[in-house]
Amino acid sequence: MLISIFSWVVGINHGMLFERAFLESAAILILAFFKVRLVIIHFMEVGHAPTTLKLSCEAWVFVSCIGLIIMTGGQFQA
Repeated sequence: MLISIFSWVVGINHGMLFERAFLESAAILILAFFKVRLVIIHFMEVGHAPTTLKLSCEAWVFVSCIGLIIMTGGQFQA
């Protein structure tokens, strides 16, 4: 719940918490993918799965998050 509230605060206070818009978007994406990871581990029960499935899910979350951060990096000049 606190992660969602922090994401909302960062979104509505555009430019107040971080000087650059890129840092704001990166923070929101990192928090969102952390929540995705929690859903995968706990609700999809990957936490009890074989190690290869756990590692592939962790890698997917990491690569997807980093990929989106890199793609949004060139869009902000402020």
